[in-house]
Amino acid sequence: MERQLIIHFGAGSLGRGFIVPILTDSNCDVIVVDVNEKLINKLKQTLEYTIYIADEEEGKRERKIKIKGALSSINDIDELKRVLKEVKTVTTSVRKENLVHVAKLISEVWRFDDNETRKVLCCENLENASDYFKKLLFSTVSDDKTLEQMKKIVVPDTMVDRSCSASLEDDLLVYTEKFFEIGVDREVLKDTNIKLIPSVDNLKQCFYRKRFLLNTYADSVAFLGLKYNISTLREAICDNRVQKELRPYFDLVKKSLEVGFGMNTEEIEKWNNFYRNERNKSKDPNVTSNKRALSDIARDMWRKLEREERFIKPLLILKDNNYNIDPGLNLIRDMVESEAKKSNMSKHELINKIKDMWAIDASGEYIFNYISELV
Repeated sequence: MERQLIIHFGAGSLGRGFIVPILTDSNCDVIVVDVNEKLINKLKQTLEYTIYIADEEEGKRERKIKIKGALSSINDIDELKRVLKEVKTVTTSVRKENLVHVAKLISEVWRFDDNETRKVLCCENLENASDYFKKLLFSTVSDDKTLEQMKKIVVPDTMVDRSCSASLEDDLLVYTEKFFEIGVDREVLKDTNIKLIPSVDNLKQCFYRKRFLLNTYADSVAFLGLKYNISTLREAICDNRVQKELRPYFDLVKKSLEVGFGMNTEEIEKWNNFYRNERNKSKDPNVTSNKRALSDIARDMWRKLEREERFIKPLLILKDNNYNIDPGLNLIRDMVESEAKKSNMSKHELINKIKDMWAIDASGEYIFNYISELV
């Protein structure tokens, strides 16, 4: 079978630790693109790097990942445009704020071609990544004919999950774990033509199950762990004070998956136990969940406190369905007070900020009013 050529944007830990290995294991040739000149130059020289699967059995932990090539999105732009014109599939793991650069480049190179067979898989931890990327893509054109060409590009929503962290000592080493999940929305793309990236039904449920049970949990534990001067995620997860304070809020988070996305209690608890136990059973210090610093996890909290993000969305789902969310609001109060203190916000500034963030409907106003009376 002829090997498919794919361009992957993003040579960070998720790209090298997860997406590129998935593509190469699917019989694809991968060209990696990044702005990091130092890393790209090393990848050009070696055309391979190492992933260390920390919870794998002895003898299988280190894997060499071979790539077709590496290009700088700054210094190799002409070659990048040439190759981009040839490929039918692009994948990304560049973070939300950098997708605009990928969209501009794709628009420039693909705007005059027949794009019916072309697709972009945004492998980002981002809700509605498809709509977001298409909006960026469409904003780059001004005439109807080119817009119609851009609309032919298939951009399905994608769900990705694998813990990865880059080595601080070796630029060509990424630590990761055995467990991973990846899938794209079958309603948009019936077949990715990539062996290990399946099209799945009910992608939204999968996304929020992972977002709430894993991301919301980890960020909440990180915030509380810092409150008790704990340094790593594993320590915080095992701390009784953290778990006691988290429980009222997280019980609501789990309930929101039932109410908002149709998961049954048994299924929710199965996945919750998996995330808590299976992913944290290894004692190897190189396992990413063991060594991640809480300060690295509990960052960008104002973004995570937005209405559609991991902390507030579960509460809005429940309030919209007439559930009592008061037991979970003390944790949210603590979070906004902590972030306000870091930013030297006055009480007046804090009140205005959370009002703008949340109070655009009845449920959001309830959360705003409750919190504003406590801060």
